[in-house]
Amino acid sequence: MIKNALKQVGTPFLYKPSRVLGALGTLNNQTTAWHESLDADNFDPYRPAMDGCFKCPVQCRNQNDMTPEGKGGWGSAALMGLKGNASYDKAQADIDHHKRRTYKGIKGDGKFDKYDKGDGPEYVTVGKFGPMIGLREAEQVLRLNNILNDLGLDSASTGSAISWAMELWQRGIIDASHTGGLDLSWGNYETIEKLLFMTAKREGFGDTIADSARAVDKGKYPQEALEYRMAVKGLFQSDPHDARILKAFALGLSVATRGMDHLRNRVTLEINARVNDDAPFKAQLYGGTVAPQPNSYEGKEIAVRRCENTFAVGDSVGMCRFNTKLFNSPTLPDCGDFATQLATMIGQPVSAEELDEVGRNITGLEHMLNFRLGLRAKDDTLPARWFDEAIDNGPFKGEKIDRREFEAMKARFYALTGLNSEGVPNAEWHQKLALAATGFAVRVELPKPLPGAPDKAIVIDEAVSSVSELRSALRRHLPGAHAALDDPTWNVTVNGEMVLSGERGRALRSGDRVSLVPIIAGG
Repeated sequence: MIKNALKQVGTPFLYKPSRVLGALGTLNNQTTAWHESLDADNFDPYRPAMDGCFKCPVQCRNQNDMTPEGKGGWGSAALMGLKGNASYDKAQADIDHHKRRTYKGIKGDGKFDKYDKGDGPEYVTVGKFGPMIGLREAEQVLRLNNILNDLGLDSASTGSAISWAMELWQRGIIDASHTGGLDLSWGNYETIEKLLFMTAKREGFGDTIADSARAVDKGKYPQEALEYRMAVKGLFQSDPHDARILKAFALGLSVATRGMDHLRNRVTLEINARVNDDAPFKAQLYGGTVAPQPNSYEGKEIAVRRCENTFAVGDSVGMCRFNTKLFNSPTLPDCGDFATQLATMIGQPVSAEELDEVGRNITGLEHMLNFRLGLRAKDDTLPARWFDEAIDNGPFKGEKIDRREFEAMKARFYALTGLNSEGVPNAEWHQKLALAATGFAVRVELPKPLPGAPDKAIVIDEAVSSVSELRSALRRHLPGAHAALDDPTWNVTVNGEMVLSGERGRALRSGDRVSLVPIIAGG
């Protein structure tokens, strides 16, 4: 993968296998098919070289130059014959489009400017500024990529915000009175380029695009626009894949702690038939049985858990995701390699199993933060479109996410991870993480399950000094349980002793055993 793909053409190599599989988000995920004119080899004539981060041996970042003086051809035909890169239609691996340099300026008038040369694009940009907004010409994608870089705009969220707006325009939910006269028809290149500059300056309708997935919250769109927003936890999807086929992708995007973010746990190898067709190898790769079919729900929680642990550790040691095992390749460094490096550096033994647990703990802390911010299991979900609308093309035509199967898969992921049914670390694990992160943990036993505390227990992981402060902390952590928590018949015991008065003066220390106990009265 590194030798033949990343070093030669960069991440756009992923466009073809996603397109062939029918898993390419198109027109704000209304469909999943788009033109082969954006396959990686169509960028060959404008690729003079590759670049990369300082000292990186891979150099996976494309350069592009569409000016008359520009050279091209780096990586030409690099993907020819590589069956693993078009594995659900092997004949695709032998196709080269023999693209030629035809660009004569964006208006075809022989005029060029600084946006006709630059770095990129990545696969995300190809997807978000190609099929997602209705563009099919490589040259248009290259120029928009260069403008995005110059303006400092994220291509994933910007492309998603524009595609959302375009679908709202298509459906008549917004019109020219909202856009300041801009025509948001699919593939309107002139509008899209203009809109990027407006977004960077928050001018006109660009102010709405700049509000990204929060445009409804900011009053820019009506409530019905949320039906067409491809976001989870307020974050637009960060990669171009449509996950209705790819159930492991779907699970990962739903439970990712940062929102709909593929970099947390994407099981990219689910689009590779060579891995899927080798059951023993796939089981060894993920540490358990994972169904070979990309559209099966079986065992996908195992793959997501392994990826999430590995990627969290990779982030911690400073390893690029592209050079980390499981993201794009089954043979790159993993926790075992990271353990060897760390052990050599610190002079102490470190095992792969220990680092795998470190990865789990990192994500556990992130789930704790999300819980504090009010996120619950209901927020670990997917856009309604993926549940309600089947894809209309490709070898998996008719596929969508089954809600019951999805919830069962998510529940298995929670159990495997050590999360309770609200998506927060179970009490024992929560105590351990809290002591490491904040130095304070008080476990509170509850008389019954409460919203946010389904197991009749909650860990308060912020320092409180008294029973009175504990009651306030419980209200903050369990906003949906105020009625129960305010019940005057629930008394507090600390280390087995009932606190009948003076709650402000009753001191609490980390590790104290606290219970809320209903008063039993009689006479």
